[in-house]
Amino acid sequence: MSRNVRFLVCGLPAILMGVAAFQAGLMDDAYIFCRYAENLISGLGAVFNPDERVEGYTSPLHMLLIAAGAATGVPAWQMARALPLFAAVATIWLVGFVKTRSDDSPLVGPIAAVLTAASMPFALWATTGMDTSLFALAVTAAVLALERSAPGQVSAPVWLLAGATFLVRPEGAVVLAAAAALAWRPRQGLSVAAGLVPIAALTLFRLAYYGVPLPNTFYAKVDGGGLALFGRGLLYVLDALIRLLPLAAVAAVAAWRYRQRSFAMVIALGLMGAAVFEGGDHFSMHRFFVPVIPLLALVAAREITSRTATAGQALAVGLGLALVLGPWTMFAPSLPDGSGQSMRRRFRGEISQSMLFDEVGQQLAAALGPDHDAAMLTVGAIPYRTRWKVIDLLGLTDGNIARTTKALGHGTAGHEKFDSAYVLGRRPELILLYPWFWSSPVADDKVRTIPFLHEAQKDLLRSPRFEREYRLQWVKLPGGFVALYRRV
Repeated sequence: MSRNVRFLVCGLPAILMGVAAFQAGLMDDAYIFCRYAENLISGLGAVFNPDERVEGYTSPLHMLLIAAGAATGVPAWQMARALPLFAAVATIWLVGFVKTRSDDSPLVGPIAAVLTAASMPFALWATTGMDTSLFALAVTAAVLALERSAPGQVSAPVWLLAGATFLVRPEGAVVLAAAAALAWRPRQGLSVAAGLVPIAALTLFRLAYYGVPLPNTFYAKVDGGGLALFGRGLLYVLDALIRLLPLAAVAAVAAWRYRQRSFAMVIALGLMGAAVFEGGDHFSMHRFFVPVIPLLALVAAREITSRTATAGQALAVGLGLALVLGPWTMFAPSLPDGSGQSMRRRFRGEISQSMLFDEVGQQLAAALGPDHDAAMLTVGAIPYRTRWKVIDLLGLTDGNIARTTKALGHGTAGHEKFDSAYVLGRRPELILLYPWFWSSPVADDKVRTIPFLHEAQKDLLRSPRFEREYRLQWVKLPGGFVALYRRV
């Protein structure tokens, strides 16, 4: 690899960091990892609320790494902010410098790294504090290790690495299964079994500690799904492919022309299938495709280098595709979702909303103190800052609501299960309908008619028990007034 090309690949992380600095901000759900991490190192255990063993986080490894940083004195939220960015940069370096096939051009890695960094979903999700970039790193490392091995000759440590992606997200099981479908041979039974070790170990821990084999988020978001859930997931995948169209089109041509059965392509297709099974995601900018992007970039880079006559032509085509890909992934049209907003605007709105929740949480903690129990819809920044005991109205951190029987696929992904009777039966002291700063107190009926209230909140308001037991109370904070319903 020439010095100029190496310099280009090494400069990509700086570009990514620049994007991160521009877009910096944690998603509200990232604070869930932070709360679990701080509870773990404080001796409460891997719990959201004391004495409630519910696995309301999706990535054990992401949570443990945040906890490890917090144990050294780094605030958990700062660790959550740094970890995904580090993982994204490491992913680019892996793609750029690790040559996997002997017949690959030396430019395959650099071009794939350029295409990965140019994809805005990859860069933007590196700033959110979520487990997305760490999963992309784990998947990329596994794929590169697999591709350095000939099918049928994959060693046990490589299978172990593939299975270890399950420690980051449950979709890691798909990575192992897709790899085994391509490379398993009868004489490799014991080697492939090494990949099952991390999956079996984590499953046994979950059964022993939480009493269930899968994270609570699975039961809240996927359990009970059917054709409607899969239909929504298929639309999600199609929308993501539109956003990644320049990259996906070149990768598709490569797969068709060579009938490529590479690990990168097979595992990418497996992760797309997992997104269909899960019914898509409610966040914008397609986080489920972030681990797919380096794999498509690798396949596309091979196609570019095989179609061009010289290294200069290959590099020019790769950079040209990256220049198209960057703006396209940011501004491409999306399938209608009824929001009336572009994907880019929705993503920035989600970050801004999370920053507001963080501010509300800090001010509520200062004004009211930690000794309260509450029910609310947004269970990230506010519970993290207040330290209140919180009932999650959507069940991500509550096992009872997560196991509510309900047909999924007709509403917003991950926001379909609720149980008002159960919530009111637990008699929370406070109910926070919406964490918003009001300029002045308004009548109770004005709070109830906020146009963006969720159905779970509306269902609470319709309950006769709520009418009997709760009264609106305005809390004056430095940022404005917050509306709380307090049990009388």
